[in-house]
Amino acid sequence: MIWFGLGILPKLIVITLVCFFPVAVATLGGLKQTDPVMLNYMRMTGASRGQIFTKLELPHALPSIFSGLKIAATYSVMGAIIAEWIGASKGIGYYMMLQKAGYRTDRMFVAIMIIVGLSLLMFGLIALLEKWLVRWKPSQGK
Repeated sequence: MIWFGLGILPKLIVITLVCFFPVAVATLGGLKQTDPVMLNYMRMTGASRGQIFTKLELPHALPSIFSGLKIAATYSVMGAIIAEWIGASKGIGYYMMLQKAGYRTDRMFVAIMIIVGLSLLMFGLIALLEKWLVRWKPSQGK
């Protein structure tokens, strides 16, 4: 906030920092789970590094990537709220600060419910995208 001011840029930076690490750690973990037998087979058949990544490593890592994205989606809402607490003149975080100053606990709970709803919506959108992109993975319920 000190370096970038009170505009949208510092809020985006806070959200990016909050969301980067869950996605990065999950992605790296997913890439390490690549089947070594299949990796060996693709190398023996002369597959290029790009082919190995797109045909084997990335598809195996997709469930882990989406796990990281689900976590990051919920964190992004909280990151935005925290950025608004630090310095904003509008938004849910700013609204919460006003209600706290006015001892309006009922309105604070409404804001919290909106935050929970936004987090669940973001989580659900990522889950739908995962279901659409990772069709080969068997469902947990079956």
